[in-house]
Amino acid sequence: MINDDAYVFSLEDVNVPAGYTITLLDNKANKIINLKSGEVTLALSSSDQERFTLRVSSVGEALSFDDQSERLKVYMSEDQLNIEAASIKGEAFLTVFDFGGRIFTRSNISFDENGRARINASFLKSGVYILKIQQGTNTQTTKIIVNN
Repeated sequence: MINDDAYVFSLEDVNVPAGYTITLLDNKANKIINLKSGEVTLALSSSDQERFTLRVSSVGEALSFDDQSERLKVYMSEDQLNIEAASIKGEAFLTVFDFGGRIFTRSNISFDENGRARINASFLKSGVYILKIQQGTNTQTTKIIVNN
């Protein structure tokens, strides 16, 4: 059980191999926190038991949860964002946010029997975003680059 308190995270004393990064994914605030950038202070409560995910990835690798074969494939076609996720069928929840944690959309999305879905992405300007799909306990996230 987590007590209501503030916790400080720092990687200064951890030997992180060159070419790797460690991030803390805040599932409640939809933020990605790079732990190599210094101290991070978090105020936690007992309701935050499943709030964070710790990820170790190679620099430049798109954030992806689960096995490589489960990775999301995302591409733009005009103003449509086409998403392929072999392990997702039916209804799921989509969040698109930037690296600063600002949310651009949160909505339900429907995947067909082949794991494909489409959304109108006309609201996305040129930039780099994080796309997160949640279905039950399955969460998949990837980086997308939009060039308008």
